[in-house]
Amino acid sequence: MWTGLALAGDFDAKKATALWHESNLQCRQGETLEGPISIEESDKQCARREILTIMLQTHDYCFDTQVQEWGRCN
Repeated sequence: MWTGLALAGDFDAKKATALWHESNLQCRQGETLEGPISIEESDKQCARREILTIMLQTHDYCFDTQVQEWGRCN
Protein backbone atom coordinates (compact mmCIF):
# COMPACT_ATOMS: atom_id res chain seq x y z
CA MET A 1 0.00 0.00 0.00
CA TRP A 2 2.60 2.57 1.02
CA THR A 3 4.92 1.76 -1.89
CA GLY A 4 2.34 3.23 -4.26
CA LEU A 5 3.00 6.53 -2.54
CA ALA A 6 6.62 6.44 -3.67
CA LEU A 7 5.78 5.51 -7.23
CA ALA A 8 2.83 7.83 -7.74
CA GLY A 9 3.33 11.05 -9.65
CA ASP A 10 0.99 12.88 -7.29
CA PHE A 11 2.47 12.90 -3.81
CA ASP A 12 -0.05 12.65 -0.95
CA ALA A 13 1.57 14.36 2.04
CA LYS A 14 -1.37 13.66 4.35
CA LYS A 15 -1.16 9.93 3.66
CA ALA A 16 2.64 9.93 3.89
CA THR A 17 2.63 11.66 7.27
CA ALA A 18 -0.04 9.29 8.63
CA LEU A 19 2.00 6.29 7.49
CA TRP A 20 5.16 7.86 8.95
CA HIS A 21 3.52 8.28 12.37
CA GLU A 22 2.23 4.70 12.28
CA SER A 23 5.68 3.34 11.37
CA ASN A 24 7.38 5.56 13.94
CA LEU A 25 5.18 4.17 16.72
CA GLN A 26 5.84 0.59 15.69
CA CYS A 27 9.57 1.24 15.25
CA ARG A 28 10.11 3.06 18.54
CA GLN A 29 7.74 1.15 20.79
CA GLY A 30 7.64 -2.26 19.11
CA GLU A 31 3.87 -2.39 19.12
CA THR A 32 0.73 -1.47 17.26
CA LEU A 33 -2.51 -0.23 18.80
CA GLU A 34 -3.51 -3.91 18.98
CA GLY A 35 -0.41 -5.02 20.90
CA PRO A 36 3.28 -6.00 20.65
CA ILE A 37 4.98 -6.90 17.36
CA SER A 38 8.05 -9.01 16.67
CA ILE A 39 11.55 -7.53 16.54
CA GLU A 40 11.64 -8.35 12.82
CA GLU A 41 8.40 -6.45 12.20
CA SER A 42 9.66 -3.54 14.27
CA ASP A 43 12.84 -3.47 12.15
CA LYS A 44 10.69 -3.42 8.98
CA GLN A 45 8.73 -0.49 10.35
CA CYS A 46 11.98 1.38 11.09
CA ALA A 47 13.06 0.89 7.47
CA ARG A 48 9.61 1.99 6.28
CA ARG A 49 9.84 5.12 8.44
CA GLU A 50 13.22 5.98 6.91
CA ILE A 51 11.84 5.66 3.37
CA LEU A 52 8.86 7.84 4.28
CA THR A 53 11.22 10.39 5.88
CA ILE A 54 13.19 10.65 2.65
CA MET A 55 10.00 10.96 0.60
CA LEU A 56 8.65 13.74 2.81
CA GLN A 57 11.95 15.63 2.81
CA THR A 58 12.21 15.27 -0.97
CA HIS A 59 8.80 16.94 -1.27
CA ASP A 60 9.92 19.89 0.92
CA TYR A 61 8.43 18.72 4.22
CA CYS A 62 10.24 19.16 7.53
CA PHE A 63 9.64 17.57 10.90
CA ASP A 64 8.94 20.04 13.72
CA THR A 65 10.31 18.41 16.86
CA GLN A 66 8.41 20.76 19.18
CA VAL A 67 4.97 19.77 17.92
CA GLN A 68 6.01 16.32 16.59
CA GLU A 69 4.43 16.96 13.18
CA TRP A 70 5.44 17.14 9.54
CA GLY A 71 4.73 20.34 7.63
CA ARG A 72 5.97 22.40 4.70
CA CYS A 73 9.50 23.70 5.23
CA ASN A 74 9.72 27.47 5.58
